[in-house]
Amino acid sequence: MKEVYSKIRLVILGTVAATTATTYGFTLLASFKPFTSPTYYVDIEGSAINGTPFNALVEEAMENLNQALPPLMQLSAKREYADPCMTGDGKNTLALTETFCGEPWNEFGASGVAHLSYTGQIIANTIDVEADISLSRMSDESFRGAAGHELSHALGLDHSIFASSILKSPESRVARLPIDDPTPDDLCGIKFLHGDPTNCEIYLAGSARTDGKPTTAMFFGGGSSEEGHTYQENFHIKYVSPLLLDLRETWPSLFPELAPNVLDVMATIVVEQGDFDKKGKLYVIAELGGELLALNSDEQWQPIAPDLSNLVAAQSKTLHIANEVYVIEKLDLQRSGLADMDVNFFLGYTVDDEPTNLTFSPTPIKVSIRNESPSLE
Repeated sequence: MKEVYSKIRLVILGTVAATTATTYGFTLLASFKPFTSPTYYVDIEGSAINGTPFNALVEEAMENLNQALPPLMQLSAKREYADPCMTGDGKNTLALTETFCGEPWNEFGASGVAHLSYTGQIIANTIDVEADISLSRMSDESFRGAAGHELSHALGLDHSIFASSILKSPESRVARLPIDDPTPDDLCGIKFLHGDPTNCEIYLAGSARTDGKPTTAMFFGGGSSEEGHTYQENFHIKYVSPLLLDLRETWPSLFPELAPNVLDVMATIVVEQGDFDKKGKLYVIAELGGELLALNSDEQWQPIAPDLSNLVAAQSKTLHIANEVYVIEKLDLQRSGLADMDVNFFLGYTVDDEPTNLTFSPTPIKVSIRNESPSLE
């Protein structure tokens, strides 16, 4: 597919933008890959609130993203100022500005903007991009994270529903932990676009269709006790007496050592290119002790038959290339009443014009939960 663009500009609002995001995923901005020069013109005077020079924080943000980029796309900063409002000059820029190209930041409602200019043709699903990034003084406290957020947009990622993502949207829930660095899920998105997505911490190997035909769909996911900052398979529920649990909820600052064991299970379903923008359904199936349960649209789990004849969907939607799903969100294990258990979560999707043909991951997200016995001392 080739399509000519004449200066199509896409403005992506930053971390505190007061706008509504329309797509989600380690989601992608488009069905094609943006390619931009890895060199940015960056020369920002001064330091952030923590005393670190702004230029150094930009370079740290670049190094974080370089973990997922191939050698020829390693981001770097050229210590020279270029105007981020001068689009079409062939220079990628990143600057700290008092206004967004003359518009006051407090009226614009954002802490940063990545202004992407697409020019030329889409060739081999790739298009050249000029990226001009402006950051406001509102980003001082988390400047590295704000820079990483906008640089990730320039690499082709959209906002995420996951609270810990460096690309979290304004609608995402408030994160418990600081967001300064990309999560494994964020890095998987960059690898999907620009590297090897199978070399990804939360890649679920393999994909299949119930009709036996080959598929290019991919599945990613895992469990986390740190909102996705790290992923793990084994979880231990620390015993806390009911009285202390009540006191913790009433006065959490007095009991920092009793932080809750919170479980999140997060997944991303990448559909085949031909299924992009079609009406479809996303599925999550839990295998627990020989029983199958499906996550329904009310975020409840209901039993299903072994032959999946009564399978229900978690979401019905227009499919994006990448589609994020909270399998389990913010579950307080100490309050859950869960006993020792092992669960396998399988992911899948269908398109509405082939409702009986399920594309799925044969490799599950594995979660093992063990209870710690109360101390007898």
